Amino acid sequence: MSNYVIKYTRGDAVKYISHLDFVRMFHRAVRRSGLHMVFSGGFNPHPIMTVAMPLSVGVTSDGEYMKIAFEDGHGYTEEGIKDRLNGALPAGFTVLAVQRVEGKELDFTKLDRADYIVEALLEQECTVDVEAFLQNRQLLV
Repeated sequence: MSNYVIKYTRGDAVKYISHLDFVRMFHRAVRRSGLHMVFSGGFNPHPIMTVAMPLSVGVTSDGEYMKIAFEDGHGYTEEGIKDRLNGALPAGFTVLAVQRVEGKELDFTKLDRADYIVEALLEQECTVDVEAFLQNRQLLV
């Protein structure tokens, strides 16, 4: 078993996906990519993956982190994992970097801070956005 830290972005097209839906979506994307994740043992096995700090619904990000355990013996490279995941993820998610870590080298439970940049829309910009939204003939949900 090898642990990898994955840095990814979450754009406007997917900012309304809840954390639990994101985890299920990412699990499906890993399966579609052909990568072999490690699963927990027991009656109800689940993939061994940890998201550093779940995002709130409606929030975009330029840099989120997760840790996933992949099976050894498949010859995975960091660049290969990145390319395969980007090919399987829906539009709006992009893997920026993948790095192999040893053992419990990175423990997300020890995070004690995060930096945020909040951009407030002016009332005029909000009106333009709402009008543009209402003009759409099709809305993807």
